[in-house]
Amino acid sequence: MGGNWGTNVYETINLPPDYFQFIRNLNAEWAGISVALHVSDSMDSTVERKYSGVGIPTFTDEVLTKIIRAFRQNGFRVYLTLAFELSDAEKTPHPVSRWQLGDPNMPKEDLLWEDLGLDVVGISAYFQLAKLPPDTVSGLKMLESSWESIFQNVLVPLKNRNPNRPIVFLEFGYVDDVRSLFSPGAGEFDNRVFTEKMQMDWTTARKHRRISIRHGSMPWENFPES
Repeated sequence: MGGNWGTNVYETINLPPDYFQFIRNLNAEWAGISVALHVSDSMDSTVERKYSGVGIPTFTDEVLTKIIRAFRQNGFRVYLTLAFELSDAEKTPHPVSRWQLGDPNMPKEDLLWEDLGLDVVGISAYFQLAKLPPDTVSGLKMLESSWESIFQNVLVPLKNRNPNRPIVFLEFGYVDDVRSLFSPGAGEFDNRVFTEKMQMDWTTARKHRRISIRHGSMPWENFPES
C-alpha cells in the first residue's frame, strides 16, 4: 500500500469494499504499510515522528490502527516498515543524505544496520532499468541485462556485506506504464479504469513472473522471496 503520500493521504481513511475485492482477486495475501520517520538535518541525532508540516508525514496512531484493522477484517495479513523520509531534511542549511543512514544504493556503508544490530535486510526500492524514457514495451533481453547489472553492482555486494543477514524483498512490481522503467513516478497518479481482462493479465504475470528471468542467470537463490 505504501506510505502516507499521494492519494493514500485521504483515501486510506475509508477504503471501499471494491478495493479489497480487487487486491483479493490479484491473489495478494499481505499488505505493506510504510511508516515515515524524520530527522531535521545532519546536525540532528533525534529520529522523530512528524504528523504535519512535512512532505510525507507519519501516519497517526488512529489512522494506522484503522487501516490495519480494515485489512485484517478483510482477510489480509499486514506488515509495517519504517522509512526515513528525507525530502525536507535534504533542503535544510545542514542537509542529510540517505547514505548517512545506511542506504545501500549510496556509498558502500551499512552504518544503520550495523549500529542497530538488525537481523534482516529488507529491500523496498525502485531500480531504474532504462537510460531513457521508453515509448513502447521493452524487450526481454534489455530487461535481463538491466537486472543483471543491478544484481552484480548492488544486490550481490549488499549480500556479501551482510553474510549473516537474510536479504528479503518486501515489494515487487510497479506502475503499469512503459515509462516506469526510467522514472518511478511515471503515470503513478493517472486515473485508471481496471477491467476484468487487465486483472486477469496481472494475475497471470504474477504467477509466471519467473518466466521472464532465465533460471540460474541471476542469483535468485541468494534472495528468498518475502
